[in-house]
Amino acid sequence: EMNVPGINVSPCTLRVDVLYDSTSRLLKIKSWVTALDTFTHANAHLRYAIAENHKYFVWYSLDSLQHIVRKMLPNYNGIAFNINPGQTFADSQSYTLSSGWVDKNCYIVVFVQADDYTGKPVFRCTKAGLFPTYVFGDGTGDAVVDVADVVFLINYLYRGGGAPNPYGRGDCNRDCQIDVADVIYLINYLYRAGPAPLKGCD
Repeated sequence: EMNVPGINVSPCTLRVDVLYDSTSRLLKIKSWVTALDTFTHANAHLRYAIAENHKYFVWYSLDSLQHIVRKMLPNYNGIAFNINPGQTFADSQSYTLSSGWVDKNCYIVVFVQADDYTGKPVFRCTKAGLFPTYVFGDGTGDAVVDVADVVFLINYLYRGGGAPNPYGRGDCNRDCQIDVADVIYLINYLYRAGPAPLKGCD
């Protein structure tokens, strides 16, 4: 439960898509905030943090820092926005990681924060690594892409079944939404020599 007067659940959803090129070290992030309820917060902000874990640093009995924030995008102020129920606010950021950062230890935290309340509560937050750890198109999470994943998506879309976790598992065509096009994409891949599933938006 959120510690915000009159608000017990988050008034928004948050979706994030992360693309990282380990050769150029260029990081691209896209995010979508959708209002589920009246978004009455004129000082709502979308913020991005690039963090790194297990940073070598000798201090007393420690030999590393568990988590450090390397960079806030676009800066600590974030991006102010205000949307009505059903509307979506979209944003994108890019940043080239420093050569001194261990990219395999880096991750992204994206959050929606209400600056017009004491304590600046976070309405929604999500975390994503730079390197995906799941099989693209594997909605069931069993590390194999097969007909069971087609059935899983159909159940999710039309029979009230659970959503893929993370969401990107089911976003086979990478259009940042799961719909019948992803089912067709997966069938084409499995039975008609179509292209392999892509990294979806989480």
